[in-house]
Amino acid sequence: MRRRSLLVAPVVLMLGIGLAGCDSKAGIAAQANGHRIAETELAKYVGPNAAPIPLQNNASAPARTFVLNTLITDEVVPEFLRDNGGDATAAELAGARASLLQGGSEQDLTEELGKVGLNAAFEPIYLKAGLLRSIIGTRFKSQADFDAALKKFTPSVSVNRRYGSWDTQTLGLTDLSSKDLPSFVKLDGGLPGDQTPTQ
Repeated sequence: MRRRSLLVAPVVLMLGIGLAGCDSKAGIAAQANGHRIAETELAKYVGPNAAPIPLQNNASAPARTFVLNTLITDEVVPEFLRDNGGDATAAELAGARASLLQGGSEQDLTEELGKVGLNAAFEPIYLKAGLLRSIIGTRFKSQADFDAALKKFTPSVSVNRRYGSWDTQTLGLTDLSSKDLPSFVKLDGGLPGDQTPTQ
């Protein structure tokens, strides 16, 4: 169904929902390349009844985490593209837009985001992140080339631990796991990041 895919398509490249570091400053969700992302900024885009956002493999992400990942993408991925072929061109953006919207419109995408409780103001930010990630996919001839580029890429990103951590090798947030907790904290159950992904 086209409408469901409009929401999921850009998320496919978000997999590995992850980041290293922790910003302990009150009210700061993350910092990416010097840009602070405040908790209040996340609140602007997440409605009061926001649902977990569906991802691949029957996984989901809390709405605030999903929004934060998107905002960090908008700060980090342009730098990655610049390092690997230059800024996104108008032609690349147009091609990516057609592919991601799949014949639908931005209004369709806004409606899909609204169904999971994300505000209309989030749509252009989400679409931009999806376009940038799609362009990454067209710039590399092989997975090996992409992996080699990631190894050389060193963005400055820190994230409040409540949202997990940033993984430079996936350009995305990863769920908080037991290894992210202080050694004196013991849990009876596991955390989302402790789960082994299904193939």
